Amino acid sequence: MKSDMIFFNCVRYGPPHNKPRIAPGLCNRLRGMFSVYAFADFLNIPFGFSWHPSNPCPCQFHELFEVPSDLVYENERKWLNKKSNQIEIKLFRTFDTPWHFWNTIIKNDYDLAWENFYDIYKKQLRKLKPIPKINKKIISFAEKNNINERIGLHIRKTDNGVSNKNKKYRTNEDWYFNMIDMELDNNDQSKFFLATDNPESRLKIMERYGDKVISYTTQDDFNIKKLRQTSMENSIVDFYCLSLCKRLYGENGSSFSDVASELGNIEFIRSEWNV
Repeated sequence: MKSDMIFFNCVRYGPPHNKPRIAPGLCNRLRGMFSVYAFADFLNIPFGFSWHPSNPCPCQFHELFEVPSDLVYENERKWLNKKSNQIEIKLFRTFDTPWHFWNTIIKNDYDLAWENFYDIYKKQLRKLKPIPKINKKIISFAEKNNINERIGLHIRKTDNGVSNKNKKYRTNEDWYFNMIDMELDNNDQSKFFLATDNPESRLKIMERYGDKVISYTTQDDFNIKKLRQTSMENSIVDFYCLSLCKRLYGENGSSFSDVASELGNIEFIRSEWNV
């Protein structure tokens, strides 16, 4: 590849115009971005990216994370056209798993095994640092509650269902009850950290297990009128605290669970779908 730069364009309808033209959420963006970043690192080509707010992720990158010093971060919509007249830019716009990126872009054209690519991806992902204000909250909460000795739970419902209109979600709380009960049968001193995007799941878990479970987000923090019922800042705290746990029971098909486990290099036990 002779490109002067590899660029991850997170504009919903921006080039390249690949389908589906989704408005991606936080961790779909992150895994897409860092897959492309890992590819650029392998090729030793400069990497740049854009990050535009959308309903599933209503924020700019720099409002949540520090921008790595070795990256080009450019959100001006006309910048790509201007820059493309000066240098050759290879554009990517992908929100799939690192495996999908390797299998479709790398596997047949480059001498880079999946295991080696995945190692590069995780190395780059761990450069991701929350801004100081959020990082301070993560550290304070994690230290106060001994997060690294807890078992993580991630329950996602707001848009993770076969039919959200009928509230038919892929996973219900029963699976989590079974997993928590199993952990407590093995060790009655086990404690848990819960990250969830809806107040109903939080209330059910808290009422059943009491002080065995802690949660950063309180019942009053949810806004059920929004697509994302918790704030982006709370989501980042949840995300990093999950990554610090001993292991994670999380949503099958949720990039939030996937990327948190990759960030912390922890065991991820996927939920069983009801459908």
